[in-house]
Amino acid sequence: VVPACLIGAYHFAPEFASLITPLTASPWAFWSSVLIYVLFVGWAVLDYVYGLWQMGRERQLIAFLRRHVEQHAEQHWHYVVDAESAVASGIFGSKRDEANARERTITGRIVSLLHADARFFRFEPVHVLMRTETQALSACSTHVAAFQSLAVRAGILGTFIGLIMSLGEVQEVFLLRGTEMANASMVDVNAELTVLRQQIAELMGQVVQGLAMAFGTSIFGLVAAFVIYFMALAVRGEERILTREIHG
Repeated sequence: VVPACLIGAYHFAPEFASLITPLTASPWAFWSSVLIYVLFVGWAVLDYVYGLWQMGRERQLIAFLRRHVEQHAEQHWHYVVDAESAVASGIFGSKRDEANARERTITGRIVSLLHADARFFRFEPVHVLMRTETQALSACSTHVAAFQSLAVRAGILGTFIGLIMSLGEVQEVFLLRGTEMANASMVDVNAELTVLRQQIAELMGQVVQGLAMAFGTSIFGLVAAFVIYFMALAVRGEERILTREIHG
């Protein structure tokens, strides 16, 4: 959405296009800024999609367990309460490979703890047992939010690199000016000044490119951080819903 908005504004808003002309005129500034945005937002999107896929697996297991409990109530399936493990009790299904895969999920680990308590007639509340899986339940939003701070730091790093490049070119401008003026003769001073102005203009163009990289990377890093923030917010909401479903 953000790249589409920027492209649309660049083509249909001349005022906006003039603002980002220094950024688009410098390949280093443009591609370094785009790289920061694409890299960190892309990583966050992959983590976001993977987290949603994992939560989908958790919901499938919750639905499976609910059906199993209903079948147990109707005497279609017998729960072996004194089995050594939840897999052996049959609560995760009769197929061993699928049962082992279900046990490795967050919901599966909580059910295994409940089964272990039931064997010895200990019945801890579900919310107490869920504390052992607090980090796992919020792992996706934590990972996505981590890219938010990384994007800002990468933008700040690009800012300092661009400023160092600009300062180096500014130093060249002053050194060139001092050298040319010292070597200029009174007879040919106008020609020397003309050449000097041309050289200073070229160096100032490089200074602007360095500044464009400095501010471009910061802006794109901040935009990426805002996008990642809303992604983490959405994942956090899904994690809360999943937590309520497990507890229920």
